[in-house]
Amino acid sequence: MTLLSTILPFTSPAMLAFTHGTNFGPLRLDDRTDPRFLRLADYWSRLDAAQGGYPARSAIDPTKIDRDLMSRLFIVDVVREPDQRLRFRFRLLGQDILDLERIRRGVFLDEIAKSPYGAEAQNHYEDAANGVIRVRRSNLGWLREGLDSISYSVLLLPLSDEGTVVTHLLGLCLYDKW
Repeated sequence: MTLLSTILPFTSPAMLAFTHGTNFGPLRLDDRTDPRFLRLADYWSRLDAAQGGYPARSAIDPTKIDRDLMSRLFIVDVVREPDQRLRFRFRLLGQDILDLERIRRGVFLDEIAKSPYGAEAQNHYEDAANGVIRVRRSNLGWLREGLDSISYSVLLLPLSDEGTVVTHLLGLCLYDKW
């Protein structure tokens, strides 16, 4: 039995889902998926298989991640509120993200995601915190006016301090105009 075996139907280019089989070989993404997502997912999958559950944040070794991805990576803390609500605090942000977006370390997603695009982002983060892995396409219009012409895709991968409960997310953001 795999830790994660969720398959989402392909409903739009914004939702490219894949299955994840712990100890059952490589991740499979749609053939239209950017190869940079595939490289990060492959790295994550090897960590996962070695640990027997979701990889820990401490297992991530930046020297083992392709250099061209580093400025586009981010790590998010999954904060579980007493009312069962999930909040997502940005812990680490790559330089490309800092240069283009207003997101900063320590800020919560729900503090900046105030539009319909923000709701899509919140749903994506919640999915990842529940073990559903997919690539989401959107634009930066949810951050501020004038950025809706900049499209991007983002992959979120679950991390866990103890292997089963997701405590962090590892993300890769690829901008179309960057």
